[in-house]
Amino acid sequence: MSEAATITHTPHPRRVLPSIGAVLAGLLANIVLVGAIEAALRAAGIYPPMFQPMADHLWALAFTLRVVFAVIGGFLTARLAPPPPSRPMRHVLVLGGVETVLSVLFVLLNWNKGPEFGPHWFGISVAISCVPLAALGGMLGATRIARVTHVNQ
Repeated sequence: MSEAATITHTPHPRRVLPSIGAVLAGLLANIVLVGAIEAALRAAGIYPPMFQPMADHLWALAFTLRVVFAVIGGFLTARLAPPPPSRPMRHVLVLGGVETVLSVLFVLLNWNKGPEFGPHWFGISVAISCVPLAALGGMLGATRIARVTHVNQ
């Protein structure tokens, strides 16, 4: 076997930190946007106070907000991923995986708690949709990157 075949590629530290930053930015954008909008909805009296039960139509609104912000998080992660050959969609899939793990943990930890933590369909729907929604946002962001790169060449 040749020496080249036995050498494994390790990512350069200068590439790892921006990659982690891109994923964290997408995750934090999602969390901060959801938190800010839900706080505004509570302040406006649309949502009830924290830890009070909500009607199903409000849980549907909460899920819709999570859909929108998951797509935005995927878009942001793809846009912030280091320049090629970093593969922005790989970053987006990591983001979706992290969000899925966090959502499943939320479902498991709150399964037998009261209605203030939402109906079971809500938590399950959020967990199931993390990867596809992040991927949709990532495809939109990666398409924009490809278009801009093509125009600049």
